[in-house]
Amino acid sequence: LITGASGSVGISLIKELMENYNFNVIRAMSNDEHGLFLLKSIIKKNYSSFDELSRNQRIRLMHGDIRNKERCIEVSKDIDIVIDLNGISNDPSSELNPGHTWKLNNTYRKKFAIAAHKAGVKRYIFNSTCSIYGFSKKITFEGGKKNPISTYAKANLKAETYIYGLKNN
Repeated sequence: LITGASGSVGISLIKELMENYNFNVIRAMSNDEHGLFLLKSIIKKNYSSFDELSRNQRIRLMHGDIRNKERCIEVSKDIDIVIDLNGISNDPSSELNPGHTWKLNNTYRKKFAIAAHKAGVKRYIFNSTCSIYGFSKKITFEGGKKNPISTYAKANLKAETYIYGLKNN
């Protein structure tokens, strides 16, 4: 299951998977209109590509909103792997409505991960961002000091830290 699949990263990922891997069905969940309204207005041109991809027989498109707990549980059933691409996708967009960004990128992504965990998802892949390291003139490494500056970076780091704590064997 790829959540947030209609964004530019989701579309690229689906194309890559379809071109290079053999599978029967990939489920893609596109958030409903109000779930990612800021993001949708920025990447509107990508929706035609997503519409084309979603007509492929190897894809099963599911609509949902990560703010809806029941829908999160429903779409997580019988899923082996979740690739979480949800959220407001960059620093400038996050500052247009910081409260919305915090809820979507932190609170609801954590709730979705919990629902997936409870549903027995075997692997949960959470996309992070280099924004969690803040600004530096030096090369930064993954294990380096975190210094989130924007709402986007702070919300993603908080969600990432929490979701990482859900891992098990």
